[in-house]
Amino acid sequence: MTQAQQTALEGLIPQFDAAYSGINDAVAQNGGAQNRVSATQTALTDRQTALSGVLSGITDVDMGAAVSKLQLSQTALQASAQVFSTLSSTSLLNILTR
Repeated sequence: MTQAQQTALEGLIPQFDAAYSGINDAVAQNGGAQNRVSATQTALTDRQTALSGVLSGITDVDMGAAVSKLQLSQTALQASAQVFSTLSSTSLLNILTR
């Protein structure tokens, strides 16, 4: 190799260093973007799991238990209505006149 060739190649070293630094910066930015995408995928998977659980809780109803709860609620409502009716027809004057 001649002295001129060596000098020319040595002159290119700063350009290669700059290109290498630019590549490292691009790789770092790409890694950061990939980490954000991965975190977003994880968050969406977690959200999907949670929503599937909520949906399952709504759609997977035990009909026997639901009917029992409904009947119990209806009975409690009827008893409350009867107590209210009895109390509303009773007044202090009715008690004092007896």
